[in-house]
Amino acid sequence: MTLWKILGDAGLLEITNGIAAVVEAAHCAGAVCIMAHPGRKDITRYSEAMLDQLLQEIPLDGLEVYYPLHSQEQTTMYLDYAQKHDLLTSCGSDSHTPNRAPIKYRAEQSRQLLERVGIQVQ
Repeated sequence: MTLWKILGDAGLLEITNGIAAVVEAAHCAGAVCIMAHPGRKDITRYSEAMLDQLLQEIPLDGLEVYYPLHSQEQTTMYLDYAQKHDLLTSCGSDSHTPNRAPIKYRAEQSRQLLERVGIQVQ
């Protein structure tokens, strides 16, 4: 039995909303919106052209550039893209299970994001 089956049997409901509505609600609440793992292969893998199209319609604040399943080429591309388009960068380890430990990223890698939310990086 999978974890999702157990959670579903326990009453978990998964509700989704369009990205535009989510970003708008987050911005109204004073939050920032970062696209998580844009290069992950088992969901939509965003190219520069796809990001260009998305940003024409959705005012994202940043990209999760540093992610363990991104290749070095993807990391470089997303970092270059974020810098070119003045987007915040974030790091993530996707450590939702015991077999995937958190990754210790350097604060400098997300300096602008951290400072935007009030955390000063020395």
